[in-house]
Amino acid sequence: MRAVAVSSIAATIVALVVLVLVGPRFGGAVIAGAVAMQAGNLAAILVALRGGFLPARAAFARLVLGTFGKWLLVSAVLAVALAVLKLPALPVLAGLLVTALAYLLALGLWNGRLQDKGTRRLC
Repeated sequence: MRAVAVSSIAATIVALVVLVLVGPRFGGAVIAGAVAMQAGNLAAILVALRGGFLPARAAFARLVLGTFGKWLLVSAVLAVALAVLKLPALPVLAGLLVTALAYLLALGLWNGRLQDKGTRRLC
């Protein structure tokens, strides 16, 4: 859940910069893209991590179902933002990308996976 908070902060900063430099329509489009990814991430977390200890097949099924639900929700929110609200596409995709990258980086940094821990070479 901390990664969701970090990606929300990153998206808010980018949206504020776009709002100041370009205008409110584009800032709102960045927020729409960020909301799409955040809603998808939260849906995936709630589906995949609910239920306690499970057998491997059930845990994997929840993970796959959560990922599928995430991208289905992201697609639905993007469709509404682009087709119904007629928001500009590039800022919407920028908000989506910033949120996704910040989420992945936050997951890796908190778990220590992005640090080089002296990998051994075979040659």
